[in-house]
Amino acid sequence: MWSVAFSPDDTKLATASSDGMLKLWDLNTNMELGTLSGHTGFVSCITFAPKTKDRLMVSGGYDNTVRVWDVNSYEKSYMQRALFTDHRGPITAIAFSSDGRVLASASTDRSVILRRAATPNETDQDLSTAAYFHREALECKKRGDCDEAISYLERALVIYHNSHDVGDVLVAQTMLDLASLLSTSVDRKSLEEAQSLLYGAMDTLASIPKEMQKRRQIARKTLRYLVCANLLSSSEKSTALERLVTVEDANDLNIYSRGAVRLPGRDIEIYDHALLRAKAAVRIDPKNQEYLTTLGIAHFRVGQYQEAIKVLHNATELSTTGMNVAYLFLAMSYWSEGKTEEALDYYNRASRRQETTDSDATELRGFHFEACELLGNSARQTKAMLPYPFDGSRSINPTANAKLRWIPARDTSEQHVYFGSDPENLSLQTTLKQDNSLKLSELEPAHEYFWRVDVTLSNESLSKGDVWSFSTGDLLGWWKFDETEGETAKDSSGCGNHAKLINGPKWVPGRMGGALSFDGKDDYVDTRLAPKALGFNGNHPRTVTLWAFVRSFRDGGLFEMGRYETGRDFALKTLKLDNLYRIQCYGSGFDHDVVADSKGKWVHLALVHDGGETSLYLNGEPVAAVPEILSTGEDRFLSIGRWWI
Repeated sequence: MWSVAFSPDDTKLATASSDGMLKLWDLNTNMELGTLSGHTGFVSCITFAPKTKDRLMVSGGYDNTVRVWDVNSYEKSYMQRALFTDHRGPITAIAFSSDGRVLASASTDRSVILRRAATPNETDQDLSTAAYFHREALECKKRGDCDEAISYLERALVIYHNSHDVGDVLVAQTMLDLASLLSTSVDRKSLEEAQSLLYGAMDTLASIPKEMQKRRQIARKTLRYLVCANLLSSSEKSTALERLVTVEDANDLNIYSRGAVRLPGRDIEIYDHALLRAKAAVRIDPKNQEYLTTLGIAHFRVGQYQEAIKVLHNATELSTTGMNVAYLFLAMSYWSEGKTEEALDYYNRASRRQETTDSDATELRGFHFEACELLGNSARQTKAMLPYPFDGSRSINPTANAKLRWIPARDTSEQHVYFGSDPENLSLQTTLKQDNSLKLSELEPAHEYFWRVDVTLSNESLSKGDVWSFSTGDLLGWWKFDETEGETAKDSSGCGNHAKLINGPKWVPGRMGGALSFDGKDDYVDTRLAPKALGFNGNHPRTVTLWAFVRSFRDGGLFEMGRYETGRDFALKTLKLDNLYRIQCYGSGFDHDVVADSKGKWVHLALVHDGGETSLYLNGEPVAAVPEILSTGEDRFLSIGRWWI
């Protein structure tokens, strides 16, 4: 035990212990009333507020926090009412003024902080309390405790609504989180409340200035929720979407519409909603070729072929590039209208154009297959077409067992597949009668390959195919840490950059296969790779990705390379506060601290520099993007598991 305290009326006793737990006891029955959990370290001091009918109790601990508790309502499980994180060291003492209006706390950081002692029914509580409620609600949701999560979010929303210092984005986000939880209930009242919150969130978003970046993120989340949730009827969904498009921008509308219409055979309701969004995007920007193309596809998906033809013709008149998709859907629309000659004309136009301006080659290939299937044998040429990997593709994974695929020629009896590194001297790999794919063995990294498909037609004539090419990726290092023993971490990239374990990091099970556990002191992995050897020197683009399980944050390093001069380092560090990372390129203007929720769980991190901006991603989602021009130096090799000191 570290501390004890009597309630003002001497009916309760509070105890604080080294396991981070607070317990409340009934002095009349000598029975434990409950446990108050929240501290993550020793609870060093505890006291009750005077003259408040023993409702408030305050604790301080070695986790550098002061916490205020409501200990009068057992049915609320002694909810935490406030959280203060302004000390930078363990709390050593706490005390109230005699009237209970002022709370003082002292810390090993040599500070004493005085603050007004907020009571549970004051609506102007510190916003950090609401933020704490919001975080706790998300944690409760992860544990499956929805009722507790709802309680926390309702408290946070009350504080946000009554504060003039909270932006509409945060209010809308809280509404959405609460609506998401309420919508899982079978109680109709909860579902109606969820629906009300969703409309409230949209109304709130409508008042946000268009230039605010987070507005679009919240709007997309609302849209996904409304479309996917089962609590709205079809008409209610349409009404919600019509209201939502008024706060969306054209690009976001086009992205979601294009994603919905990309594949055939989906539910007509999905296509109807996509058409609504596509029309809204074109209303905002009627001269955008991409938006018009998406609208044309949406018209085709709902069977409005004449409207599709009109819109797609408008799209092709705006530019001479990027028209393959429009041509393919013009072909399919004309075919569906029974106009065979026009259909084949536009299909052949798309087949003849080998454009590099199409933004999504995988999408284009899918549309081409769809058109080929719809138009039948009359759409095929006398030689194989539309290769995959696409002609000229780069960065194909050499270890992923790549497969060659193509659209076969018409009237084909046999297909002869040639492959190799010399386009003038390709080797026959196989002869196929029906299949139109070939699985390759493991390829060499950073290597260019060539291939072609010759076909024997039904009249026994030979049609020689075009020569296509692709290049394998420039993956330079891939340390899986799957060895389980030894002092060498093998490089699975195929480049032979095997690394050495220094000072004994431990082999442990990982998220996938094995992992290494570092002590945070002096053990690390030495790759002996200088930035120049990786092409990471200067301002060259580079990407480093990893899976990490951070047990504690205390100035540790995930990886580092470069030189300790302004703008010449390249590292990802952990700092002393939980979930706080540093993108370290060294020096003022080049070090950026970022909060990413990751402590105590496996997360995927990616640090990317594209030559003008450095970005950090957590589980595929961006958490920071900072513009900067680097000049990464040569002094320090890439090390994993620490930063150099």
